[in-house]
Amino acid sequence: EGAGRGRVSGPLYQADSRWSTITLGAGPSTIGRAGCLLVCLVMAARRLQTRPALIPPHANKAFQDAAVYDGDRLRVHDAAPVLGLVAPLSERVTGNSGSAQIKDTIRDAFGADGLAILHVDYDGDKPGGDIDGDHFILAVEMTPSSVVCLDPAVGRVVLSWPMLEGLAVWGKTDRRLYCVVGARPIRRVPQ
Repeated sequence: EGAGRGRVSGPLYQADSRWSTITLGAGPSTIGRAGCLLVCLVMAARRLQTRPALIPPHANKAFQDAAVYDGDRLRVHDAAPVLGLVAPLSERVTGNSGSAQIKDTIRDAFGADGLAILHVDYDGDKPGGDIDGDHFILAVEMTPSSVVCLDPAVGRVVLSWPMLEGLAVWGKTDRRLYCVVGARPIRRVPQ
């Protein structure tokens, strides 16, 4: 783990009973059903120490007050500064899992003492537009052979490097192959 990340903060879960039924943004969905991106931002703020005690319902309210939702869809580049973070839209990249652009974005995020929000597809159908097969996780550590992530649905997930794929266990019989199809660096707002 890079310098300056402070105290390590573990995963938070979008299905946590304390907030899973709260309406996400202006709705219609809930944090439990579609709050993975919200929870990734909260975990980033905790790990990067800009808001170390933040929990999803408080971030949801702050984002509602800042008008950074379109219905229940969160505009990350507008939401990040609310938490003392920066996630520029211009630094977001998409492509096939293991593409050079995605790998470079992840490497650069860690090199800049940041983290990366990863867009994963787990059903191989319509990445970026398939609500049932798209998900967001937070990359928190990089090793020579893997990227360690915090997943708001299942906890800790390890993706292989350089293919950027990995198996996530969603239930006793539900295994999903995550393929990274997008990445966005996230870091503290420069002082």
